[in-house]
Amino acid sequence: MLPIKQFGLCLLIGSCLSACSEPEENTAVSHQAPESPVLVMVNGETITEQDVEFAINKTFSDAELMMADEGLRQKVLESLVASRAMRHAASLELTMEAREYIAQRVAAYEEELYVREYLRLHTTPQPVTNAMVESYYQQHPEYFGADEVVDLELLTVSATAPDSDKQWLLANVASVKANANWAASGDEWRARAVQHSEQRVEVSKLSAKLRPVVSGLGVADVSDVVVEQGQLQLVRVKARQSIPPRPLAEVSADIRKRLAPLNVKRAVKEASEKAAQTATIEWVTPRS
Repeated sequence: MLPIKQFGLCLLIGSCLSACSEPEENTAVSHQAPESPVLVMVNGETITEQDVEFAINKTFSDAELMMADEGLRQKVLESLVASRAMRHAASLELTMEAREYIAQRVAAYEEELYVREYLRLHTTPQPVTNAMVESYYQQHPEYFGADEVVDLELLTVSATAPDSDKQWLLANVASVKANANWAASGDEWRARAVQHSEQRVEVSKLSAKLRPVVSGLGVADVSDVVVEQGQLQLVRVKARQSIPPRPLAEVSADIRKRLAPLNVKRAVKEASEKAAQTATIEWVTPRS
C-alpha cells in the first residue's frame, strides 16, 4: 500500500476512475447542503468542505486515516479540483451520444442505490433454524455423501462391432435375459462380439443413461437393451448396498451456508412484490 504522503497522483487517478465506475457519487457531491463552506470554485461549480469529507471517507480506511498527515486534506481537495476540471473539459468534447450514455449509467446506478436502500429498510431475512437444517438434510442426502453401491453384470456390444452382431443381440434379448449364468456363456457370445464383464460402482458415478436404468432394477433384475453412443448393453444387478450420508452434526454448518442466501433471496422477492403492489404499473407492450 502506498504511504499517504505519496498519494497525490494516485488519488487523482483514483478519483477519475471512481467517476467512471460510480457516477452517482459524483452526482451526489454536486448537490451538497448549502450550509457547507465552499472551498473552491471550478468553472462555476463549488467544491465544499462536505465534498472533501465525503472523498476522504470514501477513499481511506480508518487505519489509513490514523496515519494521515496534515497535507492529506489539501491533496484530496487538489484531486477534486482536477477531477472537476477534467469532467468539465470532457463534457465539452463528448458527443451527444456519449453524454446520453453517461446519463443512462448515472440513472441506472442511482436506481440501484435506491433499491439497495429500500431492501435495507424492508427486508429481514429469516434466520436459518435447526428445523430448516434438518429438513434440507433429509431432502438432499445425496449432497452429503449418501449413495448406493451396486454390483453389476454387463453384456456389451461395442459401437464398433459389426451390425450383424448388434442385430443378433437385439433378436435374442429374451433368451439372453432369461440366461441366469452369463459368465458360462461367455465363449459362445464372444464369437458374436458380446463382451461379458462385472463391476462394483456407485450409482452416482454411472453415466446419465445408465443411472436411471440401474436405479429402477431390483437385485437379479435385467434391463432392456441400453443404447448409448452406438454401444448396446444389457445390465443385471447382482447386489446393492446403501451408503449413508455423513452425520448431520458434521454438515449442519455447510447447510446453514447454503440456506442463508436462499432466505435472503426469498426476503428480497417478498419486498419487491410488496413494492410492485403499491406502484401504478401500465404495460405499454404485452408481457412475454
